Amino acid sequence: MKKILLASSIVLTVLGLVAATAYASAPTITAGAAQSITLPTSSVSLTGSATAQAPATAIASYAWVLTSGPVVSPAVVITQPNPTTSANATATGLTVPGTYVFTLTATDNATPTAFSATATTTVTVNPAPVVTVNAGANQTITLPTNNVNLSGSATATSPATIASYTWTQVSGPVTAVIAAPSNSSTAVSGLTAAGTYVFKLTATDNTTPTALTGSADVTIVVNSSTTNLPAGCQPGALYSSTTGQPCTTQTQTHVIKSKLEINSNGDVNLTGELMSNTGTVLTVKVWGMIFTINTANVNTIGQVQNLSSFAVGDQVSVNGQIDTTSSTPTVNARSIRDDINSNNNPTSIGNIFSRELLMRGMMGDDVKKIQKLLGLSEDGVFGLNTANKVKEWQSKKGLHVDGILGKQSLGEMEKEIETEGGNDNSTNSSENMNMNNSSTINRNNSGDN
Repeated sequence: MKKILLASSIVLTVLGLVAATAYASAPTITAGAAQSITLPTSSVSLTGSATAQAPATAIASYAWVLTSGPVVSPAVVITQPNPTTSANATATGLTVPGTYVFTLTATDNATPTAFSATATTTVTVNPAPVVTVNAGANQTITLPTNNVNLSGSATATSPATIASYTWTQVSGPVTAVIAAPSNSSTAVSGLTAAGTYVFKLTATDNTTPTALTGSADVTIVVNSSTTNLPAGCQPGALYSSTTGQPCTTQTQTHVIKSKLEINSNGDVNLTGELMSNTGTVLTVKVWGMIFTINTANVNTIGQVQNLSSFAVGDQVSVNGQIDTTSSTPTVNARSIRDDINSNNNPTSIGNIFSRELLMRGMMGDDVKKIQKLLGLSEDGVFGLNTANKVKEWQSKKGLHVDGILGKQSLGEMEKEIETEGGNDNSTNSSENMNMNNSSTINRNNSGDN
């Protein structure tokens, strides 16, 4: 009997130990649901919970750590206000898109050995919404072609969509004309001067409360005309890229002459280098000064070139009236003439004169010929006295009176020279030239100034 009772006691003791061990287990725990944020938001709230399972125990502490991610601690900071009583925390510094894994550990106060459990949650950080713009491929054209088609596109981060487009010119030698600046694609014209033009396409989405914008640039290179250049010769090149022969024999170059005459009435006669041409406004450099030429009311009397044919760098002569209300040198043009033809050489209208245009400020044998016909001293300088005599002659001939000898006037003068010849009278004159609105040059010489 004693032996049986002892065996039963042993069995009961073993069963009690097994039951106690099975009941004293780790806490149950959750780290909360997975989350998703979108930059520029870079912080999240972490909310977990845990329940102790051992008899007469409770959770003693909670601890959050960043297990993995594109940015790790210390860049990512986890703040736990009450780590002994709450599983709530805040994670900041999630500045790089990607997936971050956070681990929560909960530990109970069981003795002599505490039990702990862990759980994980993920936070997905999405890239910031952007407007992505494509302004199209860069283009190259060669004058006389002076227009291009710009084709752009843009996308917004879903669910936003593109609400508007705007084309603008960033830079270029002249101001171009953008036909449809509010469309994603547009024609651009007026690229009349060689050089590099940059246009910008800006797109705006419909994000609220603050719309997002993006932009991109496209470059248009306008080359000078290659007409009459040898094979393999680009504008400005010294030698052909294909034959190695010099390009200079046909390269179109010429010397820019400068002249500026302004009288007390505001009449201006200038010759200089064309700096820009919009078709209605030209800028011309004379002796380092830039004059703005308004061509809206150009009187096309005489040899007047097509304004659209003027290119930057051409030598241009302008006759007009100074705008006295402007603080900058502005000229309201009466006539505009290019002193050179397309080959950059003096033109000829017959057997007597080598130019199709003679006007105040010019010098040479052609001027002597008209001075001889008009009975002036043949000093070869087309000055004020010569201009006045030309006006008298034009009035007698029933021609437009402006003191400028264009193709029509020179043609009549050639006929007169051929039939009548010139006189040998001479005269003295005095001429004042007002330059740059500040300094006056007085010249008193024999002959015409």
